[in-house]
Amino acid sequence: MKSFIVTVSFESGDHHKWEVQAETAEQAQELAQKDIDNEETLKHGIIEDVTEKMNKPKPKLKLVGEDGNAFAIIGRARNAARKAGWSKEQIEKMQNQATSGDYNNLLQTMMEFFDTDGEEECYEEDC
Repeated sequence: MKSFIVTVSFESGDHHKWEVQAETAEQAQELAQKDIDNEETLKHGIIEDVTEKMNKPKPKLKLVGEDGNAFAIIGRARNAARKAGWSKEQIEKMQNQATSGDYNNLLQTMMEFFDTDGEEECYEEDC
C-alpha cells in the first residue's frame, strides 16, 4: 500500500486534504469519492488532486530572514527541490499549488513541501 494525499476543493474556495492508503492513485480517488459521498460536510467537494505522498525527508527551505518576495521564495524552493532530486513534474506540482492562491497559500505550500524550521542545506558550490 502507498500513501496518497487527496485534495478536495469547495465552492467557497476552501481546500481539504487527507491521506488515503491505496495501491494506485485511481483507487485512492475512488476511496476519497466514497468519503465525499458519505460525509455530510464533504458532499459538495470536488476532488482536485491525488498525489502520491513522498516518503523522503523534506528538503530544507529557509523562509525567515530571507527575501519574502513570492518570486524569490519560489526560486529558492525550486533550487532546493532540484538539489533534493525532485523530478520536473514534482517541482511543477509544488509551484502550481504555491501559485494557485494568495501569499498565505504560498507560505502554506512551502511548509507542506519543505522543512521550513531550520537552515537550508549547504551544498559545496553554494558555500
